[in-house]
Parts: sequence; C-alpha cells; structure tokens
Amino acid sequence: MSAVVLEVASGRVDARKLARAAARLQPGMVAALPTETNYVLACQLGDKAAIERIRRIRGEGAGKMFSLFLADFAAMGRYAVIDNRAFRLIKDIDHGGYTFILPATKEVPRAFAHKKRKTIGLRLPGDPACRAFLAALDAPLAGCSLQADGESLSELGEKRPWLAKLVDVIVDAGALPGGETTIIDLAADAEASVLRAGVGATDFLDG
Repeated sequence: MSAVVLEVASGRVDARKLARAAARLQPGMVAALPTETNYVLACQLGDKAAIERIRRIRGEGAGKMFSLFLADFAAMGRYAVIDNRAFRLIKDIDHGGYTFILPATKEVPRAFAHKKRKTIGLRLPGDPACRAFLAALDAPLAGCSLQADGESLSELGEKRPWLAKLVDVIVDAGALPGGETTIIDLAADAEASVLRAGVGATDFLDG
C-alpha cells in the first residue's frame, strides 16, 4: 500500500490536515517528515517494529542511534535530566538547528538510550509542519535522517515514489535548507561541548 502524502507550502501550516496525517501514524508505522535541515524517518517512541523498518530503509544495523523529536521545550524534562546549566542554555535557543545530548530518564526505553552513557539526543525541530505534526500527536517521535544512496535528502523530488512504497505517511514540504544539526553534549559534568558543528551557531558557548 502506498503512503498517505500531504504536501505543505513553505512557511504555511494547515494544522487540521497535519493532525489528520499524524493520526494515521499507528504502531508499526513510519513517517517521513521535514525538519529545518533534511527529511527524517520517524516513528512512535518504543516502537521496535517501526524502528526495524527504518533501519531496513536506511540499510543499517542495530548500531544507529535515534534522536527524540519533541514539539516544545516543556516536553524535554520528561525524557531527559536537565540541570540548571542545560536549562539556561536550551531555553534561550529557538527551535531548530541543534541536537542536545542529555541523560535519559526512565521514560526513554533502554533500547533508545546510549548503552554506556545512558544518554539520548533530543531535537526541537525548526520546521513548522514538523512541529505541528508533533503537537497533534502530543507525543515524541524517534527518528533519524532519511537517506538515499548514502546521502541525506533535503528534497524528496523523484525519490518520493520510491519512498511512498516504504513508509506510511509523507509530509512533503518541498526543498529544505539541507545541512546537519549542531550536536551539543550537555550530559557531562564539564562545560557543554560541540560534538559536531552544523547549522546551529555555537558562538554563545564562548560567553
């Protein structure tokens, strides 16, 4: 069965249509969603069957770490331990451009946390359609970048028919900016460290 596809115009969000699309994401299902960088594959947190589908689509084994995608900052405290230092840093950053590495709480299934460090990567997507999708679900999604031929996709284009055979829901926002998120490690006792430089600025860490 081919995926349900919702096309959204850049910068414009139809909350009702996105809510209907989000309602279709049932256990075992996979969605392709836009972010402030590239498209991602996502599923319900703790959904092992859907996670295996995502790994098959990407052609990867069990070692790939997934991030948690949240609609807003308020939801972070349920899934990550946020100390005062992390709170001050994150609350002043607008949505998008970052993945924050934080200690996972017991709300995060063990399989989704780093085996040794017990951490999780959290993202607050900057794309308005993705945020509306998450808000309609009122729950986090676990996901990772959508790739084809080893490259992250910033536009579905001619790949959409291929993707529609592999996933259940597609939110197509056209061409995205591309690039990668900046990964900031806030789990260690030391100062915040940048694990990967990306689209999110890091000059505020020098202050």
